Amino acid sequence: MPTSVFMYSEKLASFDYGEGHPFKPIRALTTLELCNRFGLLYDPGVGMAEPVPTTTEVLATFHEDAYLGMLQRADRCEHDQAMLERGIGTEDCPLVPGLYSFALLATGATLDCAALVASGKATRAFNLVGGFHHAGRDHAEGFCYVNDVCVALNRLVAEGRRVAFVDLDAHHCNGVQDAFWEDDRVLVVSLHQSGDTIYPGTGFETEIGAGRGRGFTVNVPLAPHTDDEIYLSAFRQVVPPVLRAFGPDLVIAEIGADTME
Repeated sequence: MPTSVFMYSEKLASFDYGEGHPFKPIRALTTLELCNRFGLLYDPGVGMAEPVPTTTEVLATFHEDAYLGMLQRADRCEHDQAMLERGIGTEDCPLVPGLYSFALLATGATLDCAALVASGKATRAFNLVGGFHHAGRDHAEGFCYVNDVCVALNRLVAEGRRVAFVDLDAHHCNGVQDAFWEDDRVLVVSLHQSGDTIYPGTGFETEIGAGRGRGFTVNVPLAPHTDDEIYLSAFRQVVPPVLRAFGPDLVIAEIGADTME
């Protein structure tokens, strides 16, 4: 069995948020082409896999039923004021044909990666079109219609696993933080540009969780244009020590294409 699995689907890569939208799933194809060009996928320890779409029932382990119903209507390009109030049809999360099918497949890819690692069939797995860490239980925001990370974390926690989520992105993982704010079974660690200067305006160092989850949320807000040396220093001083202290069974990492701006 390969030790590393590269999850890829042409259906994910070809999904288009619309002209002018900054989020481009096609970058998954570009990444695949670069990996092929440099021979990174030819090693016997590396395998490729095609994801299987998840189901509405699985999405409902995190998202509200009413919201999922709205997304299914949006998939058919139906729209109304109630959907707009949930973030569907905004500039960030536009009304695009097939958006629900896209969400099911993207979440399925993340779940497949988690299952491969949790079962011991791989030591690491990479979903090129995943990490939609802004979506809430009942709304879309920040290019994210559903939160594949929270769905995967919920499944792993239900299996009795201790999980850490490490988020390396210019934007704070507000959706994931909110979901596990009072949960001590998931460690949420985020390095990001300070909410004083960028969306979503959260993720300050004082945000550490509450109740049973107090101390299980760790935020490292950084100044705009933080250079490599400072970024790496912050990472090394925070992430490895808290992971060692928490002792997770596995780690989910969201590695943004825009780690810092």
